[in-house]
Amino acid sequence: MVLFAEENHTDLITGLRIPITNRLWTISCGEAPRPIFEDPKVCSHEWWDADGVHAWSVWGNDTWRSNVQTGELERIEWPVYCLHAHCSVDGRYLVCDSTERFYRGCATSVHFMDRQTGKTLKLIDHPAMDNFTGTNYHIDPHPLFCCDDRSVVFTTTVRGRVDVAVVPTENLVGLTLA
Repeated sequence: MVLFAEENHTDLITGLRIPITNRLWTISCGEAPRPIFEDPKVCSHEWWDADGVHAWSVWGNDTWRSNVQTGELERIEWPVYCLHAHCSVDGRYLVCDSTERFYRGCATSVHFMDRQTGKTLKLIDHPAMDNFTGTNYHIDPHPLFCCDDRSVVFTTTVRGRVDVAVVPTENLVGLTLA
């Protein structure tokens, strides 16, 4: 089974702009594509859960965990607007990046959540990089878990240039237990 996303697009013949109406779909070999949600939903930045049964996505202040067979939706609310997110293999920990107003080069922040304790930490504030604006600039932090969940990595501009941050997950977990 493949997870794929419908994107806004322009019809090459008519020039009409077609908006997203139902973003998340699956397709299996020899079958027709089918939407995950019974009622059309717009969301973004999706990824597979390690269990192969759920897909994750974000919308507004939420990260959604959706059962790809039933469409059942679990909503995890962030205290901030969520641009991108990612989860640990077991789904207990989440990371997201956020901004108050999106534009290329906008100021962003990165957050970590322990779903079991309900605690959320702000890891960093990235200053705006207005000098990097333009169509080729895309430095959103896009945080994610890596190395068997031992680290969270994301792009950063905290030192005044584009860079990569690596944060040990155990340090973050320790801060959410207190």
